[in-house]
Amino acid sequence: MIYTINDVGKFCKVFRTEILKMTLEELSEKTGTKVTTLSSFENGRSRNIEHINSYLKFANKEQEEIFRESIPFKVGD
Repeated sequence: MIYTINDVGKFCKVFRTEILKMTLEELSEKTGTKVTTLSSFENGRSRNIEHINSYLKFANKEQEEIFRESIPFKVGD
């Protein structure tokens, strides 16, 4: 199966809401990334794959493991 950046963005949204239990505003505040930027990434309007770091920045070890095992492509260390 081939995954697109849109799939990755959708995954990040689910990860943020279901695993991190954070709103866009909370993630934005913690990472310093604008809400509009994060929203654009989650909705496929931004193709900057570096935004993945925002989702991992405040994940604990267990959450990070879930992310790495579930994301629809390989994430490097």
